[in-house]
Amino acid sequence: MNIIKFKHITKKNQDFSFFNSYYGIMNKLQKLRSELEFEKSRTSYLSDEVKFLRKNRHEFMTHLIMIKNMSDNIEIANYISGVYNLQFEASQKKFVRNEYINVIFCENERIAVTKNINFVIEISDYDIHFSINPIELVSVISNLINNAFDACENSYLEGEKIVTLRMLTEKHKSVISISNSGEKIPFEVMDKIFTAGFSTKNKTPLERGFGLYIVKEILDRNNGEIYVKSDNLITEFIVKLPLI
Repeated sequence: MNIIKFKHITKKNQDFSFFNSYYGIMNKLQKLRSELEFEKSRTSYLSDEVKFLRKNRHEFMTHLIMIKNMSDNIEIANYISGVYNLQFEASQKKFVRNEYINVIFCENERIAVTKNINFVIEISDYDIHFSINPIELVSVISNLINNAFDACENSYLEGEKIVTLRMLTEKHKSVISISNSGEKIPFEVMDKIFTAGFSTKNKTPLERGFGLYIVKEILDRNNGEIYVKSDNLITEFIVKLPLI
């Protein structure tokens, strides 16, 4: 009788453990869905913001010209001319034909200056094409750049903070390489960095460990690949996508 009772209790405990695990997994999946939906809405918002900023820049430049032409003060006119020329030079800067990528690069050049990071951009093909939705491409590149900037900022190593981004084509693939100075990624966590919610950085739960997970999800949907190399000086993420 005691043995039967023990078995019965064990089965109930097993059933409880199963349902507890099931609902735990479902809750995690729901959280991931919410995060992905948030990312989709964020990239859509960023696309609208890019259009808005470009429109406002154009209007701003027009007003500068008007003020310059109306000013009788030579020093003021020269100052406004200088501001206008700087803005015009920035607006004309093009790394590649893809406008989305140009906006990302220009914006992150500005951010790098505020973070005291030397952001190096090397492009071997002005007409490089990607077999991926432009919004998803923005998300991939932005998350990898943000990850590299964070690694530089959180590094305890002395010396210049450097992030290098390269774009090239090789063997029917479009290749994006983003490397940063800083500490080596520990070997024991290398296979976890693309897991949702995992992070080596001290962040709040809501902002922790989704950037690289989102990158991996997008690449998996688009037949892309991502590789990581890390040593005591440089960490490099290499993305490969099929050419159009």
